[in-house]
Amino acid sequence: MSEEIRQPDGDISAGAWTTTPLWSKINEGSGTPNGIYIVSPDNSNTTGECSVQNPSNPGTYTAVQVKAYARKSAAGENQRGLDGDIRINTNLQGQKTFQADLTENFVQYTQTWPGLSFSQSDMNSLQVLFISTGTTGGAPAKRREVHVDYVELVLTYTGISAIVKIMDSTLGLSESDLRRNAAIRLITETIGLTEGIIKRMWSIRFTTEILGISEAIVRRMYSVRALASTVSIQETFVRGAGFVKMMAETISIQETMLRLAGFVKIISETLGLPELSIRRLWAIRVMSEGMTISETSVRRLYGIKQMIENMNIVDSMMRRARNIRIISETLNILDSGLTAFGGVINIIRSIWQAAAPASREFETEAPMPREIEREA
Repeated sequence: MSEEIRQPDGDISAGAWTTTPLWSKINEGSGTPNGIYIVSPDNSNTTGECSVQNPSNPGTYTAVQVKAYARKSAAGENQRGLDGDIRINTNLQGQKTFQADLTENFVQYTQTWPGLSFSQSDMNSLQVLFISTGTTGGAPAKRREVHVDYVELVLTYTGISAIVKIMDSTLGLSESDLRRNAAIRLITETIGLTEGIIKRMWSIRFTTEILGISEAIVRRMYSVRALASTVSIQETFVRGAGFVKMMAETISIQETMLRLAGFVKIISETLGLPELSIRRLWAIRVMSEGMTISETSVRRLYGIKQMIENMNIVDSMMRRARNIRIISETLNILDSGLTAFGGVINIIRSIWQAAAPASREFETEAPMPREIEREA
């Protein structure tokens, strides 16, 4: 058990006590009574109430003792006394009597409220009440005032280390875990954050110190785990998305391009194919969906383009050779036969042109040879 001394620090209600502010006349404490006091009138009993300094130690507060340095005025005959009470979280804890009949000299009186169980934040609401009692009637010569020089509060609490030790032996938890939980609760109450956020911040710092890596990386790892568990996908995918985002922001390119490059890399390593082949397959699929044509047509276009570049021939010749191959496979005749047929068509077109060399208009009006060529 430990103790902490607190004193009044503000007026809640003065009642008929004088002179206000009351708290500044009674806050010097038991070590230095200064002869400056507050006064309850001789013709009435009254209650004053003051707020109390917040406690500075975390823990569980189990008792409050109030010390009051008081007397009754010398002149007169009436009996005068002093009671007290404390209020925590707006609730009074029970009025108690310091002295039913005060002496004419200042004496320190004490009362204790045991059996409490309040946290440090609860005790921030602590208030103390001082109540004059006794006889107030009769002739003025018989009446007496009540004087109070100081009010002091001694708070008894069980500190975090003691609580940790007790819980350690009771629950079988390590002291470090219990201290961490206590610190999390304290931070939560102090700065108004949820315990989940405090635990996350604590874990980040702890992981940083243990692994020797930056907090930014630890936060990224935590985000990956949290996102993966939230949307029920693998952490690998979440990390991939995170890296894509980071790379896109770093080198100023579109996320789509980075994802494509990443998928190409993964497929290449998984299937054992070169990345160029993967990119070609991907391009065929994209062109097929974008142009609403079959993948076979896209592959054919891609093959023509590649063969043109490799053999240094014109596009029309490649398409003609491709058509010969397709017709050959469809009609089950030899390529050479189709090629010869194409030659015959060329001979017919030459004879036709020789028969009408001066009439280009006539040639354009006679499309038959060209239709035959196109069918070939």
